[in-house]
Amino acid sequence: MITYTNNTRESGYNSAANSLAVSAGEPAFELQDNRPQSVVQRKHVEAMANGGPAQKKANSISTTPVIQKVEWKGLGRTAIGAIGAVGGAAKGAVMGSYRGYQEGSGVVAGGLNGLVEGGREGYEKPGATLGAIVGGALGAATGSYGLAAVGAAGGALAGDALNEKLNPTTKIEHTPGYITLANGTHHEVGKKMVAKLSAGDPVKGSATGVNWTWMQDLRLAYPKANVVRGHLLNHDLGGFGMPENLYPISTKANQDHSSNVEQPVKKLLHTEIEKRKLGVASKKINYTVEVQESQSHDPVDATFRCEFYPDGENKKTANIRSVLNQDKGGFGGVKVNPLDGTDWHHGDRKGFEGAEEKEALAGYKGAKKINVKGKSNGLTPNVNAGYAHGAGLVKENEDNIFEHLERNYFKWDKHLKGQIVIELGTSGIFSKGVLDFVHSTASYNDDKNDQNNFIILIAQVIQEKLGELLNKFPAHYKMINDAINDTKKITG
Repeated sequence: MITYTNNTRESGYNSAANSLAVSAGEPAFELQDNRPQSVVQRKHVEAMANGGPAQKKANSISTTPVIQKVEWKGLGRTAIGAIGAVGGAAKGAVMGSYRGYQEGSGVVAGGLNGLVEGGREGYEKPGATLGAIVGGALGAATGSYGLAAVGAAGGALAGDALNEKLNPTTKIEHTPGYITLANGTHHEVGKKMVAKLSAGDPVKGSATGVNWTWMQDLRLAYPKANVVRGHLLNHDLGGFGMPENLYPISTKANQDHSSNVEQPVKKLLHTEIEKRKLGVASKKINYTVEVQESQSHDPVDATFRCEFYPDGENKKTANIRSVLNQDKGGFGGVKVNPLDGTDWHHGDRKGFEGAEEKEALAGYKGAKKINVKGKSNGLTPNVNAGYAHGAGLVKENEDNIFEHLERNYFKWDKHLKGQIVIELGTSGIFSKGVLDFVHSTASYNDDKNDQNNFIILIAQVIQEKLGELLNKFPAHYKMINDAINDTKKITG
């Protein structure tokens, strides 16, 4: 007999009828929900996160006033910020009045604008503002305008250093390069990323946007690898879905990168965020990803060489290899994101060409938080991919597609289907559990507009989980292996 036990209350299966005769003499076994974090556990964690004192305090903070853009902790920092704001306002008013006079907008109007701008700058960068004022005053006291200018400039530089010490800024640098495809076209990709992430200075990135035609070519050339555009810098760590931050890798490599590098980096940053909430000095997280190709400009065999560590601590390294003509699968379970609910989470941002994404990226570049080093010439422009074989596929049709697959291919026992859902780390009936997981994969954004690719993605996900079940329950080899063969009718 097979006994199926599900520890989640949302499974959609009736525990009162969980038995099935397989064959005479076949040993009984129990299918357990052995996920490291079940749905119930996850809800408990979320409840604690939303209801804990630190979270309640964070949720109660309004983000409207300028003064809350920077979390100054302690009376000393508050005093410095306030003095800087006053000094900056005074400096801004004078400079604004002069600018208003020169531009013809009027001394008063210019002064008021300068007052606001100077106050904001003075609070956010009190060291630089105070340094400039003090340096300028000392120079002016000597009666030399030249010394006043030099003093102001020198004071501003010294103040900038003080400001960085009090309120570290996030700095991200991208070095782009290019790959060459079999058809001879050259396409821009990210080759190196160096980031210094400051808990108090969040940069909100974006997921990948509309797929490109050359990526479709790669996916067709290596269908088992399920090629995706992997972020060098994750979208919840300040990375944008732009060419300079993306490189084509297998789904397996993308999953390895997430588990072995991105999740640990997110946890490190989350630790520093929590320290900052408690008024404890936080450390910057240093993070580097560099792409090394077996053959220059060829993405078929490439390795992400990764390094990450908080300031003053030991470096951790990981090498993530992607081999497009060998890799397959790689659909891990749903992960709990340590940065959910923080200002680092990318939210609904996708790509880099939308109005919100374009404005945000320009702002970060203008503030020198994101820098791109150089560009290659003579590259083939990216062309947004249109619908392919499944033109017109939309999310509303997914249930119908899955129903067709269940009726024609996935004609399996409900207990086996329930165990697949558990392996995926989701919940609900079979179709919902599988589709929820598929939506969480990096491949989904690239497959959702192509019905054929979408169907293959579903089959690949299920096939991998059946393989894991085969290793766990060898006594039921035939039943599980028959199901694997059913999925191979789709994947080939």
